[in-house]
Amino acid sequence: MKFLVLFFVALACAHAVNLPYIISRPNDSSEEEYRVIVPIKGETDVDSVKVKVPRLLTPDVKQQIIKQTLAARGYGSILASTTAAPL
Repeated sequence: MKFLVLFFVALACAHAVNLPYIISRPNDSSEEEYRVIVPIKGETDVDSVKVKVPRLLTPDVKQQIIKQTLAARGYGSILASTTAAPL
């Protein structure tokens, strides 16, 4: 009987130690946020655009999502005239 009580006490202590990590895990995002610097057409200024991309993708797919997002936001003509290195 003592062993059963000791087992449950050890289990409760182990759970109490891991509890802060379990509670904080949902705050972690499954997305990465990138800031893409693009020139403004006809001006010397640049614009910073935030793009969120799922974390568990290959760099090629991330780059494709970033390009599609920038094209949807109206930066498609800038993307067609420039070439960039992959992520």
